Amino acid sequence: MKTTVLKYNVIIKKEGKYYVAYVPTLGISDFGRSVDVARRNVETAISVHIEGLIKTDSEIPGPDSSDFYISQSQVSVPANINVSKSSHKQYFNPRTKAHATVPFHSRDLAPGTLRSIIRQSQLAVNLFKH
Repeated sequence: MKTTVLKYNVIIKKEGKYYVAYVPTLGISDFGRSVDVARRNVETAISVHIEGLIKTDSEIPGPDSSDFYISQSQVSVPANINVSKSSHKQYFNPRTKAHATVPFHSRDLAPGTLRSIIRQSQLAVNLFKH
C-alpha cells in the first residue's frame, strides 16, 4: 500500500513534573516524564487521531510548514488577578496508578485527544459509549 508522510509541528513544554507535547494543527496533546517520552506519546496520539478521522470519513488537516517560529511575549497585568499556571491539568487514577493530561481550552476536545486521555487513564472505552 502506498503511504504519505504528514509532518505536524509539536510544541513541548514542561508543566510540573511532566512534559506536555501539543500539536496545534490537530488540537491534541499527550505527555511524558521526559521530552523524548512526550514526543513518542504524542506521535501515537497523532496516529490514533488520524485513524479516527479516516474511520469517520473526516477531513485530515494538511501537514505543517517547516517554516515556523515560536516566541514568547511579555505583558503587564494587575498583580491581583488570578492567572492560571497551565493550560493542561494532570490527573491521577489511584486505582490504575495512571496519570492523564487533560487540556483546558475554549473549544471542544478533538476525538484523538479524548482517545489519548482515555488511553492514559487506562479506562475502558466502552465506559464512554451509550
